[in-house]
Amino acid sequence: MRRVTGLVVVMLWLGAPAFAQDAGGINKQPVIVTHGQASLKRAPDQAWVSIAAESRAGAPAEAQRLNAEAMQAVNAALARAGIAADAIRTTGYSLQPEMEYVNGRGRVKGYIARNQVEARVDDLKKLGAVLDAAGTSGATSMAGLRFDIT
Repeated sequence: MRRVTGLVVVMLWLGAPAFAQDAGGINKQPVIVTHGQASLKRAPDQAWVSIAAESRAGAPAEAQRLNAEAMQAVNAALARAGIAADAIRTTGYSLQPEMEYVNGRGRVKGYIARNQVEARVDDLKKLGAVLDAAGTSGATSMAGLRFDIT
């Protein structure tokens, strides 16, 4: 009998479901269910900011060229502000016609190219300089500033 009891205890310990339920699916063994939650409160040590440049031109290729130049300037300014190349990633790019409507009729007025990147700032003391650098280098919008803990 001792041997069988030991086998049942080992099987229950291993989580054998066959011993825990009968044919009707009703649990006959005692079950312990636990839930846990934890909170960690710390000051953020990292920031993320979305930076975009928008360019307009009469032709799609010209809008793209102007936008590439603007983003090169933004990326160079971010590098000078201490942001590593691997801390910048493209999050969006679009090229679309800019429409003008007169007397209910639409016509293509030009094209808008928009490139958006997300920059990770690992040193929060540099955040102001990063925002200034982006704003003075050709970025037309900055949004989505969020803080995080590494």
